Amino acid sequence: DSFHTAPHFFEHSKKIGEQGCLNWLATTSPELVSVIATVALGIGLLAQSLGSLCLLALRHPDGATKALIGWTIAQPVLYAQLSNVEFVAESLSLVGGLLMLRAHLVSEQGRHVGARTQLLGRLLLPTVYLYHAGLFLFSTLTYDESSNLAMYFSSLSMFIVNT
Repeated sequence: DSFHTAPHFFEHSKKIGEQGCLNWLATTSPELVSVIATVALGIGLLAQSLGSLCLLALRHPDGATKALIGWTIAQPVLYAQLSNVEFVAESLSLVGGLLMLRAHLVSEQGRHVGARTQLLGRLLLPTVYLYHAGLFLFSTLTYDESSNLAMYFSSLSMFIVNT
């Protein structure tokens, strides 16, 4: 994501200010909004870049995973995407993967803390898959609603055959 954010930094900064969580302040103080959006996006870009590089080099995995988890949580808020369930599910899935990585790399914590972190990561990791499975199952329930049970099973079986 940082490879996409860096060349389009000012467009993203403008989007955060105008359409993101700062849009309520944009009409009264556009200069302040521009500064806050630029600083927040700059911190996010640094968190992504340095966090990824530190994890690849296995240097300071504690701080690197904290920075990446923080940015992953802050990103839907900054872009005002909390109502976008798919984006939030993707973010939660990323947080789950980062928690799993954190539990594996940061072993100096107690066993119970690492086990809890790993458990939370395992619970969050499949969030995006559960979201898509829920969409799929919802589409089967509303596929071809009928008052006739035989017609419903017929359309459901055709749904299964066609997928």
